Amino acid sequence: SILDIEADTITKVDLKTPDKALTFEKHEIPAPTVEPTAEEGAEAQPAPAPTYEWKLAAGGISPAFKQAGLDKILNRMKSMAASNIVDPSKKAEYGLEPPAFTLTLAVEGDEKPLRIHVGRPAGSDDAYLHLPDAEEDVVYNVVKYNFEQLFPKGSDLFDLAGITLDKEAITEVLITQPEGNIVLSKSDDSWTVTEPDLGLEAQNPTITSLVNTISAWKPGDYVDVAVDSWEAVRMLTVKTVDAIHVLHIGPESPSGLGTYARLDDGQQTLLLSDTDRSKLFIAPRDVVQLSVFNFDETLVNEVNATIEGATYKAARTTDGWAVNVNGEAVADKDDAALDLVSTLVEFQVADIASIGTTNEWPAYLDVQVLMSDGTQHRLNAGAAATGGIHSVAIDDKAAVFTANSVSVGTVVAAIQALVPVAEEAPEAPAEAHE
Repeated sequence: SILDIEADTITKVDLKTPDKALTFEKHEIPAPTVEPTAEEGAEAQPAPAPTYEWKLAAGGISPAFKQAGLDKILNRMKSMAASNIVDPSKKAEYGLEPPAFTLTLAVEGDEKPLRIHVGRPAGSDDAYLHLPDAEEDVVYNVVKYNFEQLFPKGSDLFDLAGITLDKEAITEVLITQPEGNIVLSKSDDSWTVTEPDLGLEAQNPTITSLVNTISAWKPGDYVDVAVDSWEAVRMLTVKTVDAIHVLHIGPESPSGLGTYARLDDGQQTLLLSDTDRSKLFIAPRDVVQLSVFNFDETLVNEVNATIEGATYKAARTTDGWAVNVNGEAVADKDDAALDLVSTLVEFQVADIASIGTTNEWPAYLDVQVLMSDGTQHRLNAGAAATGGIHSVAIDDKAAVFTANSVSVGTVVAAIQALVPVAEEAPEAPAEAHE
């Protein structure tokens, strides 16, 4: 164990992180007054043992706090273990010059306070602990669990305001963000993506996860930062028939433990965890199914395609398919035509690159599908850019999609399967020998 301090010998705790500062002090509880007995010869009762309580002396969001959260710190002083010892010359690399996190403890019988410095580099779960007043210059590597015992989250110490809604009662969710706005509307227990309005089916598992998270969202922490000192760059609004909540999201915390948040008109800056942020602030591509064609392949009348100037056509007839490549009829391609239609139905884009724009590129691949009811569908893809990514336009949707080279290549291969297979030259007859 790095430390060997009994919890009941600690009388004061000063805790500082990049976001907040707290001070707890232990006070003796005055003993109740006992009236002396008037009986002659009665023995004097011994004074009761003193009892103590902890009080919040500075910081925090309210005088009341959870003793269990403070006990995490106190109890860890007896059992703080290191997973490793690292090079003390690299304190700056470990976030210890200056230390991002500090604990200062007053201990009975010690004239000087115990100082504990802790660093936690960005992107690291582990932390590094240093005792600046120790005789030996040692830096300890401590795991995430032990770090969180020394520096408990605000929710471990205080009751933080959150959202409590019946998830079944939520009727609308609106997300405003630089990556693209999202509006989800529920009717008859079914979710619809009304923005972006691309005519694509809703991705229900992702939407369910979002709704479940926001209906019972609780901040994991708070920070000592005024709500008017930062600007919201994202907002999530959740509505029921009776209630509306708005979650305002700002910059990332210097501690690396989350993102600044404000709930409704609250005056306390909260922290949105990275896990909750990934569930709540999703990209437009995540709320829709990326299979962009949902037509019935049995109702396809005709497919016309162009690949870098070469033309292909497959038209349904009463007894199969009539196939034409570069103006020349090709026989016996019924199976290839059916495979092409199935490939188009299964085609998926990879992402939504931009919304409200249309294609502005020379077509590498252009496919038109004519249906028996007179409607049509269209796929237009530009040449592959860096990384094998194609810009793609679908039907008349006001968006530019992207597709990877595998998806586009599968369509190209299915089209080129309409080309007649070159017949092998017949073998020359064997020369006769006398």
